Amino acid sequence: MGARTGGAAVAATAVLVVADLAAALARTGVAGRAMPLPGSADARDYFLDFPMATLVAGAMALVAAGALAVLATAYRELTRYARRAGPITAGAVVVLGVAGLAHLALGVLAPVLPTTAVHTLHLVAALGGGVLHVVTLGLVVTVLARSYGWTPGLRVTGAIVGWAAVGTLLTLVAADLVPFASIALLGLLVWLAFAAHQWAYADQRH
Repeated sequence: MGARTGGAAVAATAVLVVADLAAALARTGVAGRAMPLPGSADARDYFLDFPMATLVAGAMALVAAGALAVLATAYRELTRYARRAGPITAGAVVVLGVAGLAHLALGVLAPVLPTTAVHTLHLVAALGGGVLHVVTLGLVVTVLARSYGWTPGLRVTGAIVGWAAVGTLLTLVAADLVPFASIALLGLLVWLAFAAHQWAYADQRH
């Protein structure tokens, strides 16, 4: 373990947290109106009226995807013995990246795209930047938490928040549970922040 991996983990985690929160704010009405649900009749009007909020959400999703990729690299020493770590982290990055591109496409091309294309991109953006992001990030945390490089408390809490995040898949069939996905994402980000701090501290001691 080198000192650079601890610094990279801290920096990548900070960027991921800020980008994730900024994207969430852009989607939830900081521009004056929350992004409608996929399939809503007024979805096209939203993207025409609030292109900047859509572009910010897309850009922040891409930044978060990049930060997650850097974070996975910084933690590769912890996950190299977990056979599923590579595909899981790659999947999490791809899901978030595709969501970001869908947001950007909506922000730029919504005025000229047919309604069907707008709704399709909207669905991809909402799922990839929403529940699928929470679920895949939860899987990443469960993989990380299995390492004995953490304190017992961090390992246990990582398993709890990670699998709770995976459970947000239920929001796809139970709309009343949607707020739980936001809480789960916050829990994941907090855990990653503590993990980065511990990894950097361990680097300083070696």
